[in-house]
Amino acid sequence: MVVIGVDPGATGAIVALNHDKSVYFVMDYKNLNVEKLNDLLLFADVTTSGLVSIAAIERQRYMSKGGRRQGARSAFSLGGNFGFWRGYFQGLGVDIIEPRPQEWQRYHFGFGTVISSPKERSIRAARAKLPDLDLVPPGRRVPSHGRADAGLIALWALGKVK
Repeated sequence: MVVIGVDPGATGAIVALNHDKSVYFVMDYKNLNVEKLNDLLLFADVTTSGLVSIAAIERQRYMSKGGRRQGARSAFSLGGNFGFWRGYFQGLGVDIIEPRPQEWQRYHFGFGTVISSPKERSIRAARAKLPDLDLVPPGRRVPSHGRADAGLIALWALGKVK
């Protein structure tokens, strides 16, 4: 059984976890290679054999930050990324769930005040809960919060499937 978590943001990623919480694969959205993704999912016979249980794609919405509106360009781009992932997995016949950020974050962090930035918090939680997830993308030196979020979304979905 493989569960997929997707952070569809511009710095997002896709992470697939096996039932034992080991990482099946990780791919950054910025360097997305659809042919390689197809190889990982289709030619490994993951989807047709029913091994992919579910794909969890973080639900997106228009956001304002500090009283400023999100730009039309970034909102359009985010919606396009979200739509791409929905269409991709629907085309493969994989069931999709769309958790709000609050749902999967509450699962991992509980309720209460956020002491550190959400990005740092996700990176720390992913390191602790998914030790074999490589958080540093190729060619970079710092961990990616997109990879951390996608891994935590997949872990949330794994908890829903079991």
